[in-house]
Amino acid sequence: METIKDKLANQIKKEVDRAQKEADRKAAESAAHEAKIANSVAMFKNTRVTSCSKILAKNGQAVCLAFNNGAAKPIDLSTKRSSETQSFSAY
Repeated sequence: METIKDKLANQIKKEVDRAQKEADRKAAESAAHEAKIANSVAMFKNTRVTSCSKILAKNGQAVCLAFNNGAAKPIDLSTKRSSETQSFSAY
């Protein structure tokens, strides 16, 4: 049986772990944002653009370059097919 002291210790440990994960997430987001700003056009250096990987400018037009999400996962179409081989109208 877990004592009150053990429960408090576990709760404190969970809170510390949660705070550490949050700090790591914020640090990763900040590093990603700094990389985006470094790659963007000078006009957009002081903005908080986080919806794309970088902003390019060509002939006075600003273009947002989307994130590279990679290739889509292949979908097995046989799982979406019906197992019925005859329609009801055939009866």
